Amino acid sequence: MTTELGTMPAQGKMSGWLFFSIFVISMGSIFWGYDIGILSTIYVSPGFNKALDHPSSSEKGLITAIFAAGQFASFALIAGPINNKYGRRWAGFGGVCLLCVGAAIQTGAVHLAMMVIGRIIAGVGTGVVSTAVPLYLSEISPAKHRGLYVAANQVGIVSG
Repeated sequence: MTTELGTMPAQGKMSGWLFFSIFVISMGSIFWGYDIGILSTIYVSPGFNKALDHPSSSEKGLITAIFAAGQFASFALIAGPINNKYGRRWAGFGGVCLLCVGAAIQTGAVHLAMMVIGRIIAGVGTGVVSTAVPLYLSEISPAKHRGLYVAANQVGIVSG
């Protein structure tokens, strides 16, 4: 079986290249988990509250929920066609790039609209990442250990 990385290990052994690939690819899941988990600590940050003019509970709810709306839009409209057209590796890379752009906008947010736009972009990126990463991990993994290697995606999310 040939993939974008070349020929798969015949005996299902873990090569250094495969381990490195799984680690790097799972970074997208780590970014996703981090972006989800960091929000609760940001809400109590004096800098965040000052920059966004002390957002109300409903505004904080919007900031939280809009991320999932971006993910949903990505799942429904974007992730599948991008994965099919460009392949799992490039779709995952593009998703991580979107996630980073969204995170940068959130970091520099000086008003609510900027924060919401950053959250939407990050949500779209994680929608692409969450479809591309497990698919790509399954494609590059030997059948004998596929479940173990694909689990790196979930480990990345919860450790992020």
